[in-house]
Amino acid sequence: MSAAKSAKRKSRDKGAKSWSAGSRPDVPASGQDPSALDRIPITYQALTDYYSKLGTANPFSLRRETFLRIERTTGIPLICYVARTHNLATGVPAYIDGSDLIAFNDLLRLVQGQAVDIFLVSNGGSAKATDKNDSRIEEIVGFFASYDIQKSHGRSIDRRTARELGLRVVYTEDIPGLSDLVCSLYNQYELWFDKTPFFKVFEDARGTNWGRQSRMLAIQLPPTGAPELPLPGPPEPSG
Repeated sequence: MSAAKSAKRKSRDKGAKSWSAGSRPDVPASGQDPSALDRIPITYQALTDYYSKLGTANPFSLRRETFLRIERTTGIPLICYVARTHNLATGVPAYIDGSDLIAFNDLLRLVQGQAVDIFLVSNGGSAKATDKNDSRIEEIVGFFASYDIQKSHGRSIDRRTARELGLRVVYTEDIPGLSDLVCSLYNQYELWFDKTPFFKVFEDARGTNWGRQSRMLAIQLPPTGAPELPLPGPPEPSG
């Protein structure tokens, strides 16, 4: 039997990451700085090939370069709150809760100006962990949190529905170059969660880079069934 235990750990990968994949001509030589890439790998397959070619890599370096390119494209600081959305062990708290306020304080501390973009991938969570100081915000949060409407946290909310709720929605494909960068970033996190025990990551391009991971602990259970009786020893005189 196993139980999940969360721990706060740096999400930098200090060890070697070698994933088998076919070689590709557009994958850089081992040790190349991601800032030298003409184009960030986009698909899960392209990212797997990229790291396979490198042999030893720190995946955060590529994510940070992706943050910077997104910020140059939009002109707005970017922060990332990303949770694992599948292959979760029972009891792993991969949802929004009060402990995430620590992460958002870290992420917002060095943001300059009045605007910020959030790359958010979440399984839902507690509405109490959000700031509900406006009736319209409460109405929108209530819609997303309603079991009667959504039935499941796994149900997607499309862009048309979000616009109908009054949310300001900008399509990434309407901004040249942004859609590929956002798609790459999503796939980078998918690959990261597939290869590590992390279930939440909080990151930006200004020094915040940590997350929470689960550890599987083996628990020894007592034997089931009737208790075992000791085997009889050799005959002995009764007195």
